[in-house]
Amino acid sequence: MVEAAIKLHLFGGFRVERAGGGGDVSLNNKKGRALLCYLALQPQRRAPRATLATLLWADTGPQRARHNLRQCVAALRRSLGDEALQSDDDALALVAASDVDALAEAIAIAGDGGGEQQREALERVLTIYLGELMGGFFLDVDEFDRWLDDERRRARDRACDALQRLATLHDAAGEHEGAISAIERWLEIDPACEAAHRALMRRYDAAGRRSDALAQYERCVEALARAYEAKPEAETNALYQRLRAASTPEPTTTPAAESAEAATRAVSALPHAPRVTPHAALPVVAVLPLENLSNEDDDYFSDGIAEDLITELTRFRSLIVIARTSSFRLRDEALSIPQIAERLGAHYIVHGSVRRGPQSLRISAQLIDGASGRHLWANRYKVRPDELFELEDELLRTIVATLADRVEAAQLSRARRKSPDALLAHDFVLRGKCHHHRFDEKGADDAREMFERAIETDPQYALAHAWLGCAYGLKMAHARKQQAMQYLALAYQAAQRALALDDDEGECHRILAAINLLTRNFDLAEHHQARAMALNPNDDRILCQMGELSYFLGRGADGVAWVERAMRVNPYHSDRYFLHLSRLHRQTGNHAEAARCAARINAADLQALVASVAACAHAEAALLEPRLAALRARVPTFSAERFVASLPFKHARDAQQLVDALVSAGLQR
Repeated sequence: MVEAAIKLHLFGGFRVERAGGGGDVSLNNKKGRALLCYLALQPQRRAPRATLATLLWADTGPQRARHNLRQCVAALRRSLGDEALQSDDDALALVAASDVDALAEAIAIAGDGGGEQQREALERVLTIYLGELMGGFFLDVDEFDRWLDDERRRARDRACDALQRLATLHDAAGEHEGAISAIERWLEIDPACEAAHRALMRRYDAAGRRSDALAQYERCVEALARAYEAKPEAETNALYQRLRAASTPEPTTTPAAESAEAATRAVSALPHAPRVTPHAALPVVAVLPLENLSNEDDDYFSDGIAEDLITELTRFRSLIVIARTSSFRLRDEALSIPQIAERLGAHYIVHGSVRRGPQSLRISAQLIDGASGRHLWANRYKVRPDELFELEDELLRTIVATLADRVEAAQLSRARRKSPDALLAHDFVLRGKCHHHRFDEKGADDAREMFERAIETDPQYALAHAWLGCAYGLKMAHARKQQAMQYLALAYQAAQRALALDDDEGECHRILAAINLLTRNFDLAEHHQARAMALNPNDDRILCQMGELSYFLGRGADGVAWVERAMRVNPYHSDRYFLHLSRLHRQTGNHAEAARCAARINAADLQALVASVAACAHAEAALLEPRLAALRARVPTFSAERFVASLPFKHARDAQQLVDALVSAGLQR
């Protein structure tokens, strides 16, 4: 057997390593990478030349395809040495080791062995599978990309199976946190796997973390809606109901009341502080130059897009973005992603490519974990050249907002693995936001605790104060009138404190806009909302809140446009966006769209139930009746007029329209 002179690393990206510690080989030819990957996954690592030519150059004629294959093989041999690729009759054979082989070997050992040997083999799988096969790689050749997608699914399924088995071994040893870590990793690989969500809910419950188990159900709902436009199965819903029934909220105490005027006076003397402090530990992102796959004369174009990404990412003050002068300096250095990340001090790397042709413009973007080189997210975007100027801004906003969202998701995953003693201020904020997005009273209490701990860790962290205000705002929804006013004062105090610390934090203005809307101070609500928009027009939450504000101001058509834009900008948006869109469509008289959006609302809080019933007032009974029954069960004495009076409509006609819809649905006036 010929000894391999190179080793291929295909999981989480692509890297070629010389045997014996000879360093990495720089290989920029995309067709060459694709060829090596295909051969590495074939039986005996060989394939007919005709198959390779057709697979990689399907868009050319047979003669041209064979010529291109010969040129590609010659270039690979110059880079890798003659021994790496060998001819066998009319076939090519690859002489190389690969992490694909190592994965198969570890899985085989795990299947044959038992006890500690099996556990070590399963843990070995996780050190090998660093991300999807050829993570972030697209050839833009349909035949090859379809083959690669199938292989990615197979590898992903094998890794998930190993994690499931590893979690079972941890359970058998009574190691709950080990089982939880294994299943969290499983969900990183396959975020929409309902079985994994259920498994994690059960493990959280067994570990005494019931609030996390309930929050996991909400994440499951969002993941299924995003990936498949589906709802959870009956088994998942039954598990959620059982956990919810067993959950007893902790007793809460009424905070001391403080008036908004007193809060304003209190913060007026606060000194301003820098937004980034050591305790916050914000994630650091570096955007590398995008690879130009077109003519060399288009380098300016691909560089311009990368610069725009850097500029727009800096609007997210929850991120620290490396300057262009630093990240572009490494353009010509043959460094791996972990080496680049270490050189720049970055937690995450953004990379991609641009191909500009006569018929279309294609941009690929990838988010990579700097430490491991594992791909966290990748996508392709395509527009026609005549659409470029019209869509360029929205395309960039979509990429930027999605990147920011995926960085936060990755940071939250890291924070969940840390012990409470190891958490920094930003970790506490991420955990608090996760609790907040459950939108129930227990979630509000848990969120408030996390935000207060963030402030204890870093009193100057403006974002923690802003989100504390949000938590108090959520508490208002579950309090009686007098107590609600106390929470409102505390929310105002926290938001003003945040604003004093950092007037350029868009989240502070967003929350102050919401608070001023609740107090029916419509001019100030619009002022702070406009300020938030100016500071970060890429933040989908700010865009969505613009739609919500439009609803209460009676500008339904404008609101629809804002919420739909928020959904386009962040494809990973919460399903609560459908709540706002449903209300807006009903307000504009588009009852069919209102009912369609209501069918996508999975939240069960009072606001969501009321919005669903109102939206379905003109819909078929099969859609209306379950929602009506759920609302009546939650509030048997529900009064449409009493409920609507608590909402901050600017115009009486909009309030009356909602009352009429609820009465038409069958509720008491």
